[in-house]
Amino acid sequence: MPPHFPSYTPGDAASTLGGMSDRPRVYRCHGVILRRRNLGEADSIFTIYAEPLGKFDAIAKGVRKMRSKMRGHLEPLVYADLLVARGRSLDVLTQAQTIEPFLGVRDDLSQGAAAMYCAELVNRLVADHGQQDGVLDMLLGVLRVLDQGAGPGVVRQFELEMLAASGYELQLDS
Repeated sequence: MPPHFPSYTPGDAASTLGGMSDRPRVYRCHGVILRRRNLGEADSIFTIYAEPLGKFDAIAKGVRKMRSKMRGHLEPLVYADLLVARGRSLDVLTQAQTIEPFLGVRDDLSQGAAAMYCAELVNRLVADHGQQDGVLDMLLGVLRVLDQGAGPGVVRQFELEMLAASGYELQLDS
């Protein structure tokens, strides 16, 4: 039986260093991979949005090797169950399991571009280690709708919701 690792909950955060010092040494979270950057020959750094952690970067060692078990689970726009070990400067991804792959988004170029645009909006509008209520649900919602073949109006709605969540809500009634 695999060991049980605690899920990170908002009550675990402390006010020191933005709540980063009180996270458990190893924790489990569900998040969407927003971005991937290659590092060296076999490693990659991933930007992940997970509630209640918010946006954070984590490194996956050896993920680009052919025999890596995490290789297919750590791709942009994948909603995954992640086991993360706290590191000095970057957290380390130790396990990953896909929850939703959004294959329809990957098969259609225009849907994929729209989904990557939405992920980039989250990446740009949310501060590092910043958490905003409802952003993960909004992102998952737009990815699910795009996965089913929705039009560009969904992306405009997501833009407006992200602006509102970030404090830049448009006032069109006055």
